Amino acid sequence: MVQFYVWNPAHKLHVLSALLRASKNIFKTVNSRLWIPRAAKRAQDLSHRPLSPLRDTKYYLDDTYDGFCIFQVENTLFKIHRFLLNRDSSVFSDMLGLLPQPDSVNAEGTCDASPIFLTDPAEKFRDLIWALYALPSELCPTTRMVKSDIHRLLNIAEMANKYGFVSFEDWAAQRIYTLAQDPLGLLHTAPPATCARILDLSQILNHENLRLLVSQKLISRILWQQIDTSAILAVAEKHNLSRLQGVSYYRQLVDAERTLTDGRVVPIFKSSTHIEKRMRFLAAHHSLLNLWDQLRHNPPIVNAGGCRSHSHCNASWRQMWLDATTSADIQHHESSADVLQKLKSTVIHLRKAASAHSALNLQCSLDAMEAVTATRERVIEGLIDYFVEF
Repeated sequence: MVQFYVWNPAHKLHVLSALLRASKNIFKTVNSRLWIPRAAKRAQDLSHRPLSPLRDTKYYLDDTYDGFCIFQVENTLFKIHRFLLNRDSSVFSDMLGLLPQPDSVNAEGTCDASPIFLTDPAEKFRDLIWALYALPSELCPTTRMVKSDIHRLLNIAEMANKYGFVSFEDWAAQRIYTLAQDPLGLLHTAPPATCARILDLSQILNHENLRLLVSQKLISRILWQQIDTSAILAVAEKHNLSRLQGVSYYRQLVDAERTLTDGRVVPIFKSSTHIEKRMRFLAAHHSLLNLWDQLRHNPPIVNAGGCRSHSHCNASWRQMWLDATTSADIQHHESSADVLQKLKSTVIHLRKAASAHSALNLQCSLDAMEAVTATRERVIEGLIDYFVEF
């Protein structure tokens, strides 16, 4: 007998319906967690979008700072970034502001055929540009500066002063002052022309400490070394530095002295010396001889300073002074106008005499040496008065 199976899909449809209802609940739960309203989503996107960038107030440079500028200094062309030349509100910033726009055809400073001409020496301009481009480690070296740096520093200071780079001017001046403070360094051994240039710069920059230091060193070198004073004297006359003028004239007068066959010492001038200068120097020679005669007969006054036997010390001091100023080495140059050398020899003689016997107590002896030093300083200060026009 054949069996027939009748398929009833009702059960299977019931099962599928239950599965669909369950899956619908699952998707609803997931969508409720992930779905965001459209308006809220737009606000969320805007909150994460970056704001428009702002231009830095200092380092977003406009077109006037862009590009290069070409200069011709002597026979050399220099191509320099414009933004460097605008530092410190320098003269260049005003100069470049008056020029045509860089995109103009053959505008001045934009090509080799149309450079900006400067009248400076190329070497000095090159040193200024070196400073503008220098790294901090180059401007502030950790190693000790050497004397060979002085020419570059002088160039930078002079050019920075001329073109208004104030910060570079101050930097170079301070470095020069540091070098000058070495007691056995720059000012002790540098050529007179270099020292004169430093002196001139100190006046231009109104650097009083540097001027006093250079003047003091130069006076010592002029008096006790054989150096050419022409460059130093030119700067002293330019700025009316009377103390240095007097010392320089004095050195020239002493160097011109010659001993005649009769033993007299007189100045002998070159044939090129102007007659007016000869007359002034002859008058100064005579006045300095009289000055020494006065000093020899009038020893510097020594204050009592609490000395109980000052009258005895004073009498001993006068005798010591007389012996020192009439010693053989001074008498040998009696007719010389070199008053300062005579004072130096006198001091040497006095120190030997003071160590040989105790005619003066210690305090009076120290006061006497200080009085001689003060006399010497007064002589140096007043030297210019012997060379003024009469």
